[in-house]
Amino acid sequence: MVSLLKAKSFIRSGEGSIASYSYTDIAEGIGYSTFYGAIVAHSATGGGANIVEPILINFTDYNAQGTVVFNEGVSIPSAGTVMIDKDFDLTPFTFPKTIKGVAIVNFSGGYHSSYAGTQNGYYKIIIRKVSGGVETDLVTTYTKTIGSDTDVYESFTVPLAIPITNFKSGDILRLTIQGIASEYTDATANTMRIYCDPMNSTPPSGASFTYLKFRVPFRIDV
Repeated sequence: MVSLLKAKSFIRSGEGSIASYSYTDIAEGIGYSTFYGAIVAHSATGGGANIVEPILINFTDYNAQGTVVFNEGVSIPSAGTVMIDKDFDLTPFTFPKTIKGVAIVNFSGGYHSSYAGTQNGYYKIIIRKVSGGVETDLVTTYTKTIGSDTDVYESFTVPLAIPITNFKSGDILRLTIQGIASEYTDATANTMRIYCDPMNSTPPSGASFTYLKFRVPFRIDV
């Protein structure tokens, strides 16, 4: 059966009730909402050092003081070392929700090394439900390996099939992205990057975009 797609605009943000959807698949009873990874920088003491945290929002007119990328790593990593680990959370749901179907994650990453040799890594993407402070992994997948030069950038489009999952009021939908080292020779200053600019600034060479886009399939009544 051919899916019937109907475009809608957002009315309310994703922090609680999803009032409308980016588009709907009537045949499957699914409404897709689109969220964007972003960086929020704030001070806990007023005038103190910035606390930089990842968030999920549902609009693109946002820039955290020009900060559009997480860049973290380990000087000389061994295979399997987690170089960067970021949780992008929606604020807690205020009404029960059910998620099912294929989510799509688009993001750009990069691998930096002080030595142009065999240094590389890959990304692990996890969609999680957080209920009462307890994480439950719903689906996990991986990107291909990138690296083997001093600076390598690439954009990814990753589908993840989420089993039917009920969220109650207060539960959180979490997107986790980890950068993991897979091989290195003799280098220092190894880092991996996760771009998350909702305004989609100019990407580095090798990448196609700088946003982090998360399309989520919510069950709807039809």
